[in-house]
Amino acid sequence: MKIDSTIKRRELPEHFKEHLSFTYPGSIKSSIVIVTYIMLDLLIILPILYPYHTLTVWITMPLLFIVNIWALSMLIRKVESLQFEFILFLGTVGAVGSICYFVLIQKTAYINLNIQSPYFLIISIIMFLSFLYFQVWFHNKKYTSLNSNFGKFKNLPWHYKLLAIAPPAGYIIGQYFMNKSQMAISSLMIIVYVILSTFFTYMSVKFIHRYLFMKANMHLLKTAYLKTKIKENPGGAKRV
Repeated sequence: MKIDSTIKRRELPEHFKEHLSFTYPGSIKSSIVIVTYIMLDLLIILPILYPYHTLTVWITMPLLFIVNIWALSMLIRKVESLQFEFILFLGTVGAVGSICYFVLIQKTAYINLNIQSPYFLIISIIMFLSFLYFQVWFHNKKYTSLNSNFGKFKNLPWHYKLLAIAPPAGYIIGQYFMNKSQMAISSLMIIVYVILSTFFTYMSVKFIHRYLFMKANMHLLKTAYLKTKIKENPGGAKRV
């Protein structure tokens, strides 16, 4: 993960430069609001609380509480102090969203569709961990070598696409053989939750890997950090 200290930033492939760049300070707080309070809270809190299920609440609400408190603390601080923290925050929000939506899938299947077989949970866990493992492998592979063409793919590998569509497609096929009296809306919501859990899993791995990658290559961050400082405060660039 650590790049040779003799390598200059200008010598890096574009996807390495992107992975070693900070977010523009002017968009940090708006991004916090969108990711935390819209993409997470707005979409997930009501389905978690109603209908009430004790185990679901105990698993998800403490995680959501921690993320919301963290987000609030970042919103009241100066953006100049949030560069690294924001990237780690996005990774954490991704992990929390991934877990919460996964739990919501199980709750919906158990309560709304009366799926009580342990096989549903086992298969769900296997698919969840498989996608997580793939994302970790993909990001490690992408940033393993400066000479690799892996990161230059215009489209992700075919197996990534297969994994991305497999959960919703598999569930649709499964629903075809299930009792036709079950509500279609619950089936649709599970598909939506699978998509959201998949997205947040990808987000978690991407930004946690980015945070660790940047921490391991601090010698390549000065230029990117200086640029963000200049954009935020042109008159104070010399003080950086």
